[in-house]
Amino acid sequence: MLKNREIQSCFWFLFLLALCCSVSSTVSPRRPRQREEGRQELLTATSYGTSLAIMKSWFHSSSRRLSGKELMGLLLRSQKLVAPVSPCTEESCRLCEDLTQESTQQVEGGNEEHQRRAQRNAALKPRLFQEAEERSVQKKKCQELQAPDAAVSFTSSGSRLAEALKMASRSLVALLAALCACRLGVRAAGRSKVNPRIITAPQGAREYAFPRSEKYPVFYHEENTSAIYVGGEGRLYYHDFATSENYVEDFPVENGGQCLKPGSPEDNKNFITLVAKHGDGMLVCGTGACAPTCWNLTQRQKGSPQDGRGLAPFTPDANSLVVVDYPQFVKATTLKHEESHQDKIYYFFREDNPDKSLEAPRNISRVAQLCKEDKGGTSSLSASKWTTFLKASLICVDPATKGNFNWLQDVFFVPASNWRESKVYGLFTNTWGSSAVCVYSFGDIDDVFRTSKLKGYNGPNPEIKPGQCVSSGQHTPSETFKIADSHPEVEDRVEPLAPSRSPLFHNKHRYQKIGVHKVSVREGQQYTVLYLATDKGSIHKVVELPEGVQNIMEIQVFSRKEPIQSMILDHERAMLYVGSASRVVEVPMAMCGLYRNNCESCLLARDPYCGWAGGRCQAVHQNPEVHQNLDLNPWQGKCQKGKVTEDTYQNITVVPFSRYFLNCPVESHYATYNWYHNDTLIKTCNNTHPQPDCFYFIQNVSHAHYGHYLCESEEDGFKQALVRERLVNQLRFMSQKGRATTTLGSWLPLLLAVLLVELLH
Repeated sequence: MLKNREIQSCFWFLFLLALCCSVSSTVSPRRPRQREEGRQELLTATSYGTSLAIMKSWFHSSSRRLSGKELMGLLLRSQKLVAPVSPCTEESCRLCEDLTQESTQQVEGGNEEHQRRAQRNAALKPRLFQEAEERSVQKKKCQELQAPDAAVSFTSSGSRLAEALKMASRSLVALLAALCACRLGVRAAGRSKVNPRIITAPQGAREYAFPRSEKYPVFYHEENTSAIYVGGEGRLYYHDFATSENYVEDFPVENGGQCLKPGSPEDNKNFITLVAKHGDGMLVCGTGACAPTCWNLTQRQKGSPQDGRGLAPFTPDANSLVVVDYPQFVKATTLKHEESHQDKIYYFFREDNPDKSLEAPRNISRVAQLCKEDKGGTSSLSASKWTTFLKASLICVDPATKGNFNWLQDVFFVPASNWRESKVYGLFTNTWGSSAVCVYSFGDIDDVFRTSKLKGYNGPNPEIKPGQCVSSGQHTPSETFKIADSHPEVEDRVEPLAPSRSPLFHNKHRYQKIGVHKVSVREGQQYTVLYLATDKGSIHKVVELPEGVQNIMEIQVFSRKEPIQSMILDHERAMLYVGSASRVVEVPMAMCGLYRNNCESCLLARDPYCGWAGGRCQAVHQNPEVHQNLDLNPWQGKCQKGKVTEDTYQNITVVPFSRYFLNCPVESHYATYNWYHNDTLIKTCNNTHPQPDCFYFIQNVSHAHYGHYLCESEEDGFKQALVRERLVNQLRFMSQKGRATTTLGSWLPLLLAVLLVELLH
């Protein structure tokens, strides 16, 4: 029986080797071997090395017979690795996927955690080759731009930039190569605290998909509830994430209305543009085919239509204020003062810059004020106009780099008991695609409007100054209105909070929406957490700490990269409601289970929502007495360290002369990862080159490669072992098993003879 199995194994080994060699004979000539380790080495391996890789995978599963489907899958993988890219049929792709999911490394003495890690490593292999191929194509495109005598060094960002600058003086082609190299150098530059520490999918999220995709969705969520309203084209969707209750209410165009001069076919439809709480029900307003219309919705009963002009626009893409030139309205808020007639409305928007010089920015970000009780003027000219309207420029400039962020994307208001201490967080971008967050106080905004001169006006000020609120029942004097109407802008500009007067932070990501949440921790102390939606459909979670901000997490909300249309914060329930054109997702703000289940990883995350207590990382609202690492005090003494023992290593058998890679998952992009072989450092992965995993690749396994391998991460002075593997010679291991079986077989007849004698006796 043993001999037959060995003969079968040898037969399949030779058969598969012959197939792989026949495939390799049809591929392109052998490429030179790259010195770079990891994924590049996998990509540039020769066809013979690829055959050995397939043999290694076959040996790892040699404890059982491989089916014909599995053998064909191995062959398909070998063709994918060494042959030119060709169309893949649906059947072969599905076969490759099935095989990848089934193939796991043989583990001796491993536990369930080791098996899960082995499965994860197997699933990473296709992605490994795909990412390597993409990087190779990008690098090849850049190299094609280079002159024959102007090769760019890719060893480090510094040498790359230096040599690129030398080439720039030679030719236009070399200049293009320099720009390409500089672009790569920027990508490889060091990651600061404003880039995400970890990248993850949301944990504990719940999703509601719309019956159809909506081009102009609007979202409404009432604080401290689990329900969401979504307005679309002639429809209102309702979904409760707690009970899974949902319904759809239709809002068609009333009375067959149509636009007299429609700009597009969409103008003749009713797009819901406003959903808001109104008494015991909901107020729903839409464009109504150029006839804005509103309805009251109470207990799913729709009331009669009403004139919605002033509450809904005429077209779904309208977004403007009638008092400024070519504006883009961002957001507005009402602020209550000590006296009710002093209450004001503040508008945040951007408009075209009247200065058309080349060095002037194309757009200007603005804040405008308006008295809430503004009733208009007394004359026929001022009766239909606001009489207290004034506007000022919002400045968001980095004093160190002189970088100007002039494009206001979004704002978020953080109220305070004293209205002057209320803050507005402004999200800005620039023409280069970078983003910045600047914080302003309403006290500073009010001071600018009260004390600044009017731009372009040098005459005397009237008794009631422009922008000044008058007592209830009174009107702004005509003299004051005429001055404010002709000079609506003040000279002074609104700057960020003192003392720095600079952005809270800025980085190379392009953000589109911002949300701010205050988190209460031990002893009543509060920390500010910023949620920033990117243009790629993800959300960055940034924490304000005593030493500055830290981007602790990137949340990839949608499985597909859909643009984020809305982001609503529920402060009471600590939930995010993130909407796109096709769905809305409820995301918990506290996702403590994402961090590695030990004290150090929990504290290193510096997440105000989470802390360590009771042997696990848990939410602060569940246990306020947790240990955290949010201040400047030393934290290392809060955790106890364990010892590393020999039995924690995972035994893996590897055949000689094969290729093998060790995978260490990168959990924190702020950490440095080191691979050790028998206590000798062999590779370092640092945050200078961000990557999802830290690989160590063995091109040709020899006797010197066997032994203990340890992957250790180091962050903020803390070291922890993430992967422990012990490579064992598979042939020696199999021969040892064979000798044990043979010895047992030689003793078995003698034992049977003794047993037979005893029975007969």
